[in-house]
Amino acid sequence: MTPARGAKWPPFDMNFQPPQTQRAAAYLRAIAAIRDRAGSWLTEFHHIGSSSIPGMPGTTIIDILAPVDSLPLPPEARAALDAMGFVHENDMRDPNHLMLGMGHPLRLQHLHVTVRGSQKIRQWLTLRDYLRSDPRRAAEYAAVKNDASSASKGVQVEYFTKKAAFVVDLVGHALTWDEQGRPPAPPCEWPETAAALTAHDPSWASDYASAAEEISIVARQWLPELHHIGATAVPGLVARPVLDILAPIAPDADIDALRRALAPIGYVFEKSPRAAHSARLFGKGFPTPRFHLHVVDRGRRLHRESLALRDYLRNSATDVAAFSEIKRIGEAREAAGCGGAYERLKRAFSRELLLTARIAA
Repeated sequence: MTPARGAKWPPFDMNFQPPQTQRAAAYLRAIAAIRDRAGSWLTEFHHIGSSSIPGMPGTTIIDILAPVDSLPLPPEARAALDAMGFVHENDMRDPNHLMLGMGHPLRLQHLHVTVRGSQKIRQWLTLRDYLRSDPRRAAEYAAVKNDASSASKGVQVEYFTKKAAFVVDLVGHALTWDEQGRPPAPPCEWPETAAALTAHDPSWASDYASAAEEISIVARQWLPELHHIGATAVPGLVARPVLDILAPIAPDADIDALRRALAPIGYVFEKSPRAAHSARLFGKGFPTPRFHLHVVDRGRRLHRESLALRDYLRNSATDVAAFSEIKRIGEAREAAGCGGAYERLKRAFSRELLLTARIAA
């Protein structure tokens, strides 16, 4: 695969191994954008390539497989993808495979639009699943990729040539593994299914208003400013039904006096900040909190970022859809026994959104 004229692939980096939650977030965000603009023609997506395999080093490119019934795509579909920034990169002389790239001068995404039933689809998905299920073979492939990258000195054609023999052998083993019956993957590895969270409830806004009024009555002198933050503050975003309230406070405020003021209305002090940018957390509701009150020093990073993320999502339906999907996957992984998966995925995607919000500001 050769980059389109004027575009370059990011260099392979053996040390580039971002958390898989970060790669998953980038993939889910990408397909949400494609669905938004080209969902009438592209309805099925799969994460493939190195970025879909936990621990696999590689480049920053996210590879996306989009099976279709036939090619070429209708002109309206190509126009929608062109408007998103996807350009024709290489069809590898295969009439059943259209490869589009996004990102200039460095590629960020590859979209492989491929006719259903083709051998390519089976090979890509089977190889991905095989490497996810066998960390030993994945480590072998990572070493081969590193050697090929060092020997090719950044020339993509040479890089692919030097690892080609190993890849052909690896695909053969993967297809045999598939034909012999796949062993089940560990439940925490990479489930593709999503669990249900609570759909956005418009009444959350009035619930927040009532809670904010109650807090203001007893604690206005310490908390003159309150904000509805978190998932329940964003229309359309799925959420766990706990309302988050941000309360900036002066750094020299009397926290003990605030605790005494909040206790009669049911807010219990849950934890102190672990770092200067963290919040003092109060919860209301037992045994499961219905409200979380985050008391943070005014002007600290958490104060700024909580509001920036909320405001950005309120104006980006595409990212709300992507964030909802990654939260569902996190919930499914946690239900399957992967402790903390929901929060890890959520934090990883939030970091990406905050970066985008800063660029857009």
